[in-house]
Amino acid sequence: MIINFDLPTSIETYYHRIGRTGRYGKYGVSVVFITSTDEQFITENEETFSGLKKISDFYETINMELEKKHTEIQINKQLNKEKNKHQYVNDFVT
Repeated sequence: MIINFDLPTSIETYYHRIGRTGRYGKYGVSVVFITSTDEQFITENEETFSGLKKISDFYETINMELEKKHTEIQINKQLNKEKNKHQYVNDFVT
């Protein structure tokens, strides 16, 4: 993971920095903190930055995944509770 606290002044430097995140066919993550002063650079290089996602987008995705996992866990707990209850009854009866 690469964290850029400042946006590079040239697109070549940007590529150099983020190129270190993924090597040998692997994916990497690069976080860039931008301010309103970086707006012109972003606009001038819009094609390069069009695929970038905001951290808030990742946050929403992570929250959705966590909620889904939480629901799965709750369902599994309930199923195990029911299963154990039936197992106890079967053991008692036999």
